[in-house]
Amino acid sequence: MNDARASESWLPEVLDEAEAHVPRRRGRWILPLLVVLVLLAAAFAVAEWISRMVLTSAVDAAVMQAGVDVDGPVEVVVPGLLLPQVATGSVGEVRVAVADASFEGISADVEITAHDVSVLGRTADSIDLVAVTDADGVHALLEQADGEWEALGEAPDVAVEEPVVTLSAEVSVLGAAVPLSFDVRPSADDGDLLLEPDAVRVAGAEVGQDALAQLPPVASMLSAPIPVCVAGSLPTGATLTGVAVAGDEVVLRLDVDGEILVTPSLRARGYCE
Repeated sequence: MNDARASESWLPEVLDEAEAHVPRRRGRWILPLLVVLVLLAAAFAVAEWISRMVLTSAVDAAVMQAGVDVDGPVEVVVPGLLLPQVATGSVGEVRVAVADASFEGISADVEITAHDVSVLGRTADSIDLVAVTDADGVHALLEQADGEWEALGEAPDVAVEEPVVTLSAEVSVLGAAVPLSFDVRPSADDGDLLLEPDAVRVAGAEVGQDALAQLPPVASMLSAPIPVCVAGSLPTGATLTGVAVAGDEVVLRLDVDGEILVTPSLRARGYCE
């Protein structure tokens, strides 16, 4: 009887002690696991940061290699996590914004979107480029472009006010200099800049085709859309695909060959035939 009572007295203590040890053993595994997870997360974050730094440096080098002068910052954005994409050998999309960039004397703010960029090959399936420039940029473009400016003597002055671009110059009539200005609506056509005359003013007064007939060279130039070859102001691997007027700026859209970084001939300045 005494033995039974003794066993009843110590058995609960043993069970309590055993139960008390179970959580402690589980707890010993939780802390190291949390530490490992934190370290893995930190390592991934560092690797992600390093990958983005490397990518940004590569973009900076590519901008310099393309012959672009940059006065403002270069921003690089990759949607989503970069590291897993790098591991597959291809980055789905890379967006680059370059403020106040200059190429061949034409200044613009540029946004570039490259799709399916090969990590090792430095190529892309496609590259879209949007350049936003002002009246000075358009004037510089027209100075370099091949257009029907012979009738005006030189590339005209430029003013931009949505929805048109206004071109101004002086023409000689019977030895006298006559101010001429005309509004054009710009567009892109087969890689060329196309300027469609919208309104014409002579000495500040708007005139029609009959009055323009008194200025044969000018009438000929303004009787139809004016094609302007801009290939000589662009790399061979870039093609003008769209033009729009937004406020006091002109937005140029270009398709860029995805192999432009690995093919020197595509980076060379183009020419007009």
